[in-house]
Amino acid sequence: MYADRKPPAEPPCEKCRVELMETNHEVARVYMDTRRQVIMRHNGQYDEPFDISIPAIKIMMDLHCVQNQRECLGRVVRIWNIIESERRNNEG
Repeated sequence: MYADRKPPAEPPCEKCRVELMETNHEVARVYMDTRRQVIMRHNGQYDEPFDISIPAIKIMMDLHCVQNQRECLGRVVRIWNIIESERRNNEG
């Protein structure tokens, strides 16, 4: 995430850097490319993220030549749901 910044930056702490297992590289790449491609909804006061865009995930899986797209899609959606749930809990 920090390496993709313009200009690239170093993580603020050692805990911020995670070495991924090889089996997670593909899913992480697709997630990082699509994490802000969300469907929004209005909750009565303001717009909030509702879900991640499945078409955006599909496009990135195609661009990255992901072989097992069903598994990758499920894992990307699970990651987004976990992170979004933590974000909502921290807002509360």
